[in-house]
Amino acid sequence: MTESIGFFGEIRTKLGESPLWDPDSGTLWWIDGLSVFAEEGLILGADAEGRALPPIRCSKAIGAIGLAKDGFIVSMTDGFYHVGFDGTERQIAYVDPMDGGARFNDGKIDRTGQFVSGQIQKIDRGAKFCGTFRLNHDGSTSRLVDGIHMQNATCFSPSGEIMYFADTHDREIRVHRYDPSSTRLGERIGTIDCRPYGSDPDGATVDRDGNMWVALVFAQAIACFSPEGALLRQIPLPAPFPSCPAFGGANMDRLFVTTVSDSGRLVKSDHPEAGRMMVIDGLGVQGIPETRWAGVIAAESVPSSSF
Repeated sequence: MTESIGFFGEIRTKLGESPLWDPDSGTLWWIDGLSVFAEEGLILGADAEGRALPPIRCSKAIGAIGLAKDGFIVSMTDGFYHVGFDGTERQIAYVDPMDGGARFNDGKIDRTGQFVSGQIQKIDRGAKFCGTFRLNHDGSTSRLVDGIHMQNATCFSPSGEIMYFADTHDREIRVHRYDPSSTRLGERIGTIDCRPYGSDPDGATVDRDGNMWVALVFAQAIACFSPEGALLRQIPLPAPFPSCPAFGGANMDRLFVTTVSDSGRLVKSDHPEAGRMMVIDGLGVQGIPETRWAGVIAAESVPSSSF
């Protein structure tokens, strides 16, 4: 089967990231981080035909989103929040942004319904000081990994026993054992090297067969790797700076890909399609529906910021 690539809807982003498909409502959700240095962000949505839904403005910079009851679990600058469809924000757990030097970046909900998200350094302090955190079922947090500069490519194997992630500028994806009850990430058991393909790895997802699909942000392509790290496919894309893929659609066989037009740092493009959502059909594979947040939400709401 030959793939076809097109654009999904008319929404354009500065820093498109974190796409996910809600099979219950037939909705694609994603974020616009606005820029690495932005103090707020947008949650965007479109129906199965690409028609835009009203955006939700969040009061702080957004790293990633996951599905939750009546809204989303969101990693923001200073921790984890529940954000309702009406824009109401409720902080679940605080994570120190280190005097403005860090904010959350990429993340995913694990197969047990806990949210894992890693940080990005906004300033250079001569060493990697950010971390990877998990919002546990009880609303507490665990710092799974230390010494991160910019987390990306976070995803889990179909069984949930393996976690993938990248410290982006290292140009490799780390493969670790993952125990959802442990307070630290398990042993490293492999590496997927992106150097031969001319790009840092950005966001990633896993299909039903356990293969990883990752955005090669500087190579303008999506790559598919086996669990052992062998390149299975590389698909050139019609728009620059792909940032994160996600499977969706009624049969979970469409691959949606966010893009970046201006990250506020290294990534900027005047291409006429920059920032648009792409969709790849005809891949002949299916994805796995994202797990919903399965934890407690027991904190005070902050005023709605939807518009």
